[in-house]
Amino acid sequence: MIPNVEQRQGISFTPLIIAVSLCFQLGITLIEAQSQSFPFNTNLRNLNNLNSNPNNRAFNGRQSSNLVSNDDLPLDIGTIAAAGEVCIDKVVTVEEVEYDNVIECKHSYSQRCHETYKTDYSPQQEEECEENFKKNCFIEYKKRASKETVQICNTPLVKNCDIQGPLECKTEFQTQCTTRYHEHEVIDDIPDCKDENEVKCEDVTQGYTTEQKCSKWPVKKCKLSSQTVKKYSPETHCTKVPFELCGPAACPTEPGPDVCISKEETFVVDQPQEECNLEPQKSCKLVTKLIPLLKAVENCIDIPKEVCVRQRRNPRTVKVPIIKKWCYTPKLETSSDIKPGSSNPRGVTVNPPTEAPPTCSTFCRQRRRDGVCHPECNTPLCDFDGGDCESCNPSYPKEYCEGLSRNGVCNPECNTPNCNNDGGDCITTTTRTTTTRATTTRTTTTRTTTTRTTTTTTPNIGYLPPYSG
Repeated sequence: MIPNVEQRQGISFTPLIIAVSLCFQLGITLIEAQSQSFPFNTNLRNLNNLNSNPNNRAFNGRQSSNLVSNDDLPLDIGTIAAAGEVCIDKVVTVEEVEYDNVIECKHSYSQRCHETYKTDYSPQQEEECEENFKKNCFIEYKKRASKETVQICNTPLVKNCDIQGPLECKTEFQTQCTTRYHEHEVIDDIPDCKDENEVKCEDVTQGYTTEQKCSKWPVKKCKLSSQTVKKYSPETHCTKVPFELCGPAACPTEPGPDVCISKEETFVVDQPQEECNLEPQKSCKLVTKLIPLLKAVENCIDIPKEVCVRQRRNPRTVKVPIIKKWCYTPKLETSSDIKPGSSNPRGVTVNPPTEAPPTCSTFCRQRRRDGVCHPECNTPLCDFDGGDCESCNPSYPKEYCEGLSRNGVCNPECNTPNCNNDGGDCITTTTRTTTTRATTTRTTTTRTTTTRTTTTTTPNIGYLPPYSG
């Protein structure tokens, strides 16, 4: 089909086909050379594939994110692709100063006094008066008639006539007694008694407090009440009554058994009548009472005080690994730039890597002037943590001169009034008076391995690191 075209158009396509074949073979040679060269070319190949094939952008973006660490610069795949840069990570070892964190505490006591008022009691005599009433009574007797039942008893004389004799009569006397019971009403004092508990309290002082302790005991208290009661008084009256006794002459007389009879009789009696009145009487007496009063008393207590200072001592240099990020801009040579016998068969020219100036980390920039001292940020590069770590010498961290104070070695950078003249280490002859106090020293050693990522961006000057394959 090609010869037909040649015949129709009169044009020869053979040189064009040869040129296309040479370009294709040259491209394959360049790709193979790049695949065997420095790892920069791998990233370059990925970047070329990313720009040429849109379907591979998502995959290459994830792969590049694994190679690129987050740092202060925006290193997303879009920014790197737009700038035409390729980055690799490099692990280097740097020296850092490590300290022993020591907490030194001093103990002391301060006496604090305050004035308090204590309740006390003072005895005082007072005149106490009370008004009582005296009952004044007068009893008057009045005559009245009353009927009463009396019992009359007598002992008769009888003759013993066991012996017969002539009848003989004579006058005898027998005694008759009459007993009467006089009823009368009397106002009598009747006691009404109850058992009650009396309470007695007294103040007991224990330490700084005064408490009342009370005790109880039973007491029998009686009250007299006047009541009207009936009482009976017996009255016996005896008389001799004559009678005629007849019997045999030979019968002697002898007393017989008592004979009693009840008989109602009328008597005139004296009835008592009482008249009373109350007379007021005022009685006074001296009583002793306890009057409360307040007395000022000074109360003192000892308050323990602990003052602790955090110091950094024993500075030493340790080696810490960090990760630095090297970025470069690759440049592809055109076919016209390739010369026979060129010493650069890869056809790639990159810029020489130059390390960017050190900057303060994002961690320290975000915590600058937050009121908390971060020792890793207390450097001149990070503006000494924004002043959060107060240092007596602005050119050194806060703990630098504190850890070197009074170690027996003169440090000129700390021999300033603000740094307490290095604790007197730079004075040849010094007389110091110290106060011995209980000192507690707690030592805490913290060693932290910090992995830092440093991004180095190089200008486009067409330098490629030497191949070490």
